[in-house]
Amino acid sequence: MKKRILGSIKRKGLVISLACSLAIAAAFGAGAGSVSAGKVTAASVKAKNAKAHKAYKKKMSSIAKASMDCSYKYVDITGDGIHEALVSANVGRDFYIFTYKGGKAKKILTGGDYGLSKITIYKGSKGIITYGGGHGGETYSYYKKKGSSYKKVASRSRQSVNGGGMSNGPWYYYNGKSGSINKAAFNKNIKGISKGKKSTINTINWKMVR
Repeated sequence: MKKRILGSIKRKGLVISLACSLAIAAAFGAGAGSVSAGKVTAASVKAKNAKAHKAYKKKMSSIAKASMDCSYKYVDITGDGIHEALVSANVGRDFYIFTYKGGKAKKILTGGDYGLSKITIYKGSKGIITYGGGHGGETYSYYKKKGSSYKKVASRSRQSVNGGGMSNGPWYYYNGKSGSINKAAFNKNIKGISKGKKSTINTINWKMVR
């Protein structure tokens, strides 16, 4: 009887030992796989960005041919690791954002203000505010993502008064189609855009499209 019990205990111990060994091996194997998967993901993102840049350059070359100036910067707006292309042309009067989708460069924002110098991006609220100024005036334009692209929802502008600086005149407010509105309607249109963390990008030292 004692021999049987001891034999049974030994067999159970062996089974438990084997189970533990398999669990440990699986754990290490999963870890190795995760590292490998991480490397593959990083490599695939790098490769996809290279393809995206190539597609963007085709679009930018076309814009540059029809513009007196054209500059750009690559920025990840969506947070997926793949760059978008921010493009400014004609002294900021034309501003575009392209994203890479389905192997092609797709335009997701069309706008622009004279002397465009600053773009503020709010990833959480999916909002973008652009600023342009020069020749005695300044403009802020507000964009909100609707569906797969950004739509202009409002803007505000002012001009110098009596030969003063850009910031001494009264504000004038507009809807997304440049129609005049009052301040209350303007505030309603831009509600929620500037919430959460933001990243501000200056257009200084953007690369020129040759």
